[in-house]
Amino acid sequence: MFLLVAATMTGHAQSSSTKAAGTPTLGDTAAATDLLADSSDDDESQQRPPFLASGIAAGALRLDGGRTDQVVSAVLQLQPTSWLTLSAAPGFGRSTVSASAAGSAVPQRSVTSSGLTDIPLSASVWHGFNAMTWSPSVGASLLGTISTGDSSSGLGLGRSAMDADFIVSAQPLDQMNFSLGLLQPLSAASGNGAVSVESAFFLGRSTATISFSNEVGSADSSYALARSVGAGIAYSVAGPLTITLDGSHGLTSGAPGWSVSLGFGTAFAGISPVGATSPFRRLSKVFGKKTTAASGFHHRKSCTRRRC
Repeated sequence: MFLLVAATMTGHAQSSSTKAAGTPTLGDTAAATDLLADSSDDDESQQRPPFLASGIAAGALRLDGGRTDQVVSAVLQLQPTSWLTLSAAPGFGRSTVSASAAGSAVPQRSVTSSGLTDIPLSASVWHGFNAMTWSPSVGASLLGTISTGDSSSGLGLGRSAMDADFIVSAQPLDQMNFSLGLLQPLSAASGNGAVSVESAFFLGRSTATISFSNEVGSADSSYALARSVGAGIAYSVAGPLTITLDGSHGLTSGAPGWSVSLGFGTAFAGISPVGATSPFRRLSKVFGKKTTAASGFHHRKSCTRRRC
């Protein structure tokens, strides 16, 4: 009897030990779930904008010839399904042209104008192939520009336009995403197109991106086609609430000499082939198409009066 009781107790002890070592308890599972959730919250690249997202961005841009633009834009974004995104970015800006750029031989104050900027609109669709190697995705956007004033203000095209944007992206490494984009004009008023290459690096709460863009088409007289490099960083403050800092530098006389913008909101969260989640796409929400295809903006004077 004593041997039977001892054997039973020993078997029970071994079973308990095996369960403790190899089978997670409900508490262990909950802890693991919490840890995974916390890890996702800390990863900016895994964030997704909510159904209705918004943001605000402000920046400055310098064009060759002495013109400087300062713009503040509100970004409004609606995502009714996981594959469809609609957005608009109305803004208010100020454009200043130096006296020498305005062609005056007599020293005088710079010519300045201010008012509403052109309003970029977009309707975008995309699809990911996560089961394939490198998890490729494709996206397409129909881009519209609503002009809010005439071209003499210097704050926009002075005409409405329409473009198409096509993007292919892939993730060759766990911590890196690569994308190739083509901007194609759809109307005579749209001007030139552009090609772009971008790489994003996932750094936990931050995502850093480097970009290159080249204008395609006919350049303005005495100016080369725009060619620029850009860089930006997005930091997840809390979930999809993100702060961004972006900048670009022109490599040719046709490109903006420099541009910089600061953004804050939920519309900039995560990685998307069609969202405002890269330097040039975020800069275009502030400055419009002249970020990557600047032909048509260089010789435009601000106003015939000193202030308007």
